[in-house]
Amino acid sequence: RALETGRLAADAFLAQVAATTRGRYGAAQVEEAWCAILGDEIPGMAELVHDAKEAGLSVILFSDTSPIHYQALLRKLSFAAVLDGAVLSFDVGSTKPSSAMFEAVEQQYCRGGVPRLYVDDKMANIRAARKRGWAAYRFGDPDGARGALVAALAEGPMTIRVQGMQGPLERA
Repeated sequence: RALETGRLAADAFLAQVAATTRGRYGAAQVEEAWCAILGDEIPGMAELVHDAKEAGLSVILFSDTSPIHYQALLRKLSFAAVLDGAVLSFDVGSTKPSSAMFEAVEQQYCRGGVPRLYVDDKMANIRAARKRGWAAYRFGDPDGARGALVAALAEGPMTIRVQGMQGPLERA
């Protein structure tokens, strides 16, 4: 977790892993292999993000990630250009479900308040969000997240985090 929490620099990580291969692989090859573990964009997520933007929401990446994976995600996600910001574990120095990650979202994107809706596939993150007073929905697929988004929009200002490589959506 040192890489994902910013305690280990990306170049140091790549050099350490390359060194363990005794010269067989260089840093660039290690980085390519490290990024190969990222899955493909979930079908339907780009449309969900674009629909959220059309509804006047900001889309923020909220992720436990390393600088290496973050750069790869920006290249890989078809909707990366419409992201309005990010709360990233390597910047915060902690991973979800730590309070530091949730506090960063509240401070940076909720003006000190709490999100109206939080969607995640990990129950530990859902429980942490609920402890903070956030309404939380467990992600299953983009259609379910779309239903949660529509319901939350009907209730007024909100923020939504959708697993699938994008994050909180905040009403502007």
